[in-house]
This record gives sequence, structure tokens and C-alpha cells, in this order.
Amino acid sequence: MSNYRDKGVTFKTTRTSGVDVPSVNVDNITVDLTGATLDPTNLALEQGHLVALAPVPGVAQHIAYTTHAESTTVGVTLIELCATTDCHIVIGGSPVATANSTYLPAKTIKHYSCQITDKVSVIQDSTGGTLYITPCS
Repeated sequence: MSNYRDKGVTFKTTRTSGVDVPSVNVDNITVDLTGATLDPTNLALEQGHLVALAPVPGVAQHIAYTTHAESTTVGVTLIELCATTDCHIVIGGSPVATANSTYLPAKTIKHYSCQITDKVSVIQDSTGGTLYITPCS
């Protein structure tokens, strides 16, 4: 069993039947993190509540778009997206955004998990703009 202490929270990995089972213990309440998308090393106890710590942002890519535009490889597993105008996005190995792709409203910050080799494709909804892609992990 491995224990990690950070801001009053105990993170544990217990080996059960040959499998590592992650959990977090806060004030003697244990939460099984099996299958969780949160990284237990990014959790903290704040005013009695278990919270995810904000990722440290990296340098953003700025992608101007009207018709289809594509980023370079993101290089991380968590990205923050924010666009200056309404747009549609796709994240993947060879993405091509269309009007039916995921809608991203203007000036809205969204976080997406991805593969380090992924790229982001963007297309305008009605007006061209700039998509900011900020690496977070």
C-alpha cells in the first residue's frame, strides 16, 4: 500500500487480487477511485471539501479559423479550449470539424481529455475567429 499526504488528504493504492485499487481517504471516509477520471495526486481538502486542483496551464496555440483549421499535435492529455466566436470542434488523430461537430460557444472555457498525439480541428459557426488551445497536463 502506498500513501500520499497532501493538504489533509490521504491517497492510497491498495493491491487487491493482483490489481492496484486507487482510493482517497478524507476524515476517515474512503472513496474508491477505480475508473475515475480525476488524478488523485491533483486532489486536495479545501474548507472541508474534496476538490480537484486546477491544472497548471502551458503555452496556448492560437488557431485562426473560418473554414476548417487544424492545430499542431497537442502533446498532453488535458487541454483547455476557448474561442472568440461560436465554433465547432473535433479532437483526434486526423480530425476534420464540420457544422455537425461538437459546438463550442464563444468565450466559454471547456476542458477536454485527449491523447498526446491528438490535434484539434475547428470550423466557424457563422463568423471566423481564433481558438485558443492551452495544454493543462
